[in-house]
Amino acid sequence: MNKNLIIIIIFLIIISFFSIQESLRKNQIIQKQNTYADSLQNIIDTLEYSMKSIYNIEKHKINSLYQIAKKYNKNINKKTIAYFLLTVKIFQINNIKQEQLLFCQLLYESGFSQFDRNHKLIISKANAIGIAQIKPSTAYYYFRKLSQKKQEFFFKQLKCSDFSFYKNFTKPTPSNYQKQLIKQWLSKKNNNLAMWGFIVYSLSQNYNLNDCFIAYNNGKNALIKLKQNKNINYNEFTYIKNIKKIHTLYFKKKHT
Repeated sequence: MNKNLIIIIIFLIIISFFSIQESLRKNQIIQKQNTYADSLQNIIDTLEYSMKSIYNIEKHKINSLYQIAKKYNKNINKKTIAYFLLTVKIFQINNIKQEQLLFCQLLYESGFSQFDRNHKLIISKANAIGIAQIKPSTAYYYFRKLSQKKQEFFFKQLKCSDFSFYKNFTKPTPSNYQKQLIKQWLSKKNNNLAMWGFIVYSLSQNYNLNDCFIAYNNGKNALIKLKQNKNINYNEFTYIKNIKKIHTLYFKKKHT
């Protein structure tokens, strides 16, 4: 066979090989995009359904939690309880005991209150804001973690007010102006609960609920140091003990 012909055939085989590889790669990308689109649509369908039916599906639970929360906050309304349940649902917390403990966490943090008796925004001495007692600096840290479209989508489904300002959060620490923006955003109860849900959701990807409580109260770095140095005795932490006391008072007797 002619040497030049052999070279041409080999060259054509190589070109064909790379063409096939490129075609396969493009098909894989398209399949991934389609899978993501399908899964996102499933999330959309599920969340839209829960938005429309949360009162009907969780009616008994809303009434039960409302009666408990009213002992801490006389101005509480059932809409806030429903929004709490929706937040928990959207951020994929499906364990009933975890849901109860998280409800107790908010009772302990603020009495399930965004505003005090004089209708002023609740702000602690440590500058923690609202129903979930979130510091602007903490919110800033978690805003910077909003890198996935699904996470943004969760906030949008929870009907949060505009949070596009977070896209300018490029530095490790917030400026005073950015803290003020966050404070204004957290001053709205729905936003506050949504950020709380996202914080719990983010922590729960790597930690159990007791660890999440420690990180929420003391900071994630404090939790990391604790886990490096020793086995954690969760009963040593006043924050966890008080949450569990509330849980025992209102839930444990009913479910044991």
